Amino acid sequence: MKDVSVEIPQGKSLGLVGHTGCGKSTMIKLILKEYGIEPGEGDLTLGGINIRDTGRVRHTDRHTDTYAHVSTTLHAPPPNQVGLHEFLEMGEKDMVMLEKKAGDTSGGQQQRIGIVRALLSQPKLMVLDEITSALDGSTEAAVMHLIRQHARENNATTIIIAHRYATIEHCDEILVIEEGAVVERGTYDELKSDPHGKFYALLNTE
Repeated sequence: MKDVSVEIPQGKSLGLVGHTGCGKSTMIKLILKEYGIEPGEGDLTLGGINIRDTGRVRHTDRHTDTYAHVSTTLHAPPPNQVGLHEFLEMGEKDMVMLEKKAGDTSGGQQQRIGIVRALLSQPKLMVLDEITSALDGSTEAAVMHLIRQHARENNATTIIIAHRYATIEHCDEILVIEEGAVVERGTYDELKSDPHGKFYALLNTE
């Protein structure tokens, strides 16, 4: 990363875009402490606490659990909001037995289960990397609406990496990353209105 300086107020959302290999995933790995930051290389703080002084940020793996349990008592979103109602009909409505590594589910079902599981924990920071890549347009829109609703109700901060730019249309700020540097920043409407900008070019090659 090269001279990157970003501040995300609590409860706001940030979108990261750029070509493959530009540095988006590196930023995420730094937040998740998969990459370390040596003294003198810069600082990354969460809630004012230097990330070097914290434990590893929890990362939800969609394959962790053998069971997908959607419980209204834990404030889970209704299954029909994320397109899981037809999936739950396979089992006993709210408990479905999955094969090892969820091999009996589609990629889209796995993504939706992962999203529901993440929202169950009511996180204050959500880091979302290509979370709707296997979903159709209407389901993607419903899922992103649900995530924004969670963020509003819980004052949660959201960071989204996306190649499908509909997922970042409502972000408070978008960063365009190129070779490890922030080359453009602004809202979706601001960036797409510049026909000579990097974001405009990316948007028109999606």
